[in-house]
Amino acid sequence: MAFKSNNEILLSSISDQNNVPKMTFTENDTTVNGTMNVNSTLTATTLKTNAFSNTASTGITWDNPIINIDGQKYIIETRRYEVPEQINGLRFWWDLNESRCWDGTSAWSEDLTTRRKVWLSTNQSHNFYNEAKTSGCGVPANNRTNNFKVMRTDTTGQQEARILEQRPEWGHGYSDHTWIAWVWVNYTGTNYNCILTQQENNAGSHYIIWRADNTNWNYYEQQTNGWSLAHSSGGTYFQNKANWHMVCKRVQQSGVSTGYNLRQYAYSEANPTGTYVEASSRLSKLNVNGTIQGYNMSMVFGGNTWNSTETVGRDGEGYIGPYLCYDRALEEAEMKRIYDYYKPKIIGG
Repeated sequence: MAFKSNNEILLSSISDQNNVPKMTFTENDTTVNGTMNVNSTLTATTLKTNAFSNTASTGITWDNPIINIDGQKYIIETRRYEVPEQINGLRFWWDLNESRCWDGTSAWSEDLTTRRKVWLSTNQSHNFYNEAKTSGCGVPANNRTNNFKVMRTDTTGQQEARILEQRPEWGHGYSDHTWIAWVWVNYTGTNYNCILTQQENNAGSHYIIWRADNTNWNYYEQQTNGWSLAHSSGGTYFQNKANWHMVCKRVQQSGVSTGYNLRQYAYSEANPTGTYVEASSRLSKLNVNGTIQGYNMSMVFGGNTWNSTETVGRDGEGYIGPYLCYDRALEEAEMKRIYDYYKPKIIGG
């Protein structure tokens, strides 16, 4: 240490009482070994750090979040990194409870992965015109959720969601994919309760339905001679139990360790680890690929484009919650992780 004047001091390092260096000084750098507390304003022309942390309840404030990269200015935005995004292959995520999906008033919502429109409409007219509707969206007044926004699709709610624009980049065809939907339904009639439907041409000769009725729930594909895979035995059926269930349709074309191409899973408080039915001889086709080419062409959540009597819940009571689609066959542990993520949000506990 050396004094240059009454106002200047020359240092090479500062050590603590145990003679351990805490700060070192060179011609161009100052190195801090340990924690540095700044109780007022710290101004730096260039600040390099490996991490920011803050234990105070006020959090970290960044009033002007701009970063300069190669002479170009970029604004820095932050948001939560949720469980569905942490699982690889997410292609579609629709959740009315997320403000990024629905602002609470608009006649449309948005896919959380691409920001594209999922239209909110009535399930009574099916003509695509002047049928914007949002009154069926929100937190149910009868405590069906843990203060979580969903869509009421029965005759009382008269609500459904539609993808009308073509999205070929979302199409999975017969390749590996997994669909996930949250459903609450209490219905004793004979009409089908359509969880998700899609028509692929004007004549309506090819349609696919993921549905439930009063005896089971199944996947149905009209083009393949009307084959279906039912999910009705072994305590797996959720209909009329008036509880939230997460249902999954998983297609795996190659590298099938179980020997089955198609499995349908159901998760609930009664079956939190999931239960399934399976088929080994079929590959089911389902694309997130709506269209604007004709009257009957769209993808619909909670209903269909050809019959207003086949909504989830119909004359009883029905709701749909979040929908997700992945471009691969998820592992059981991954589907369980999504169930565990949403269960306290939707059901509570």
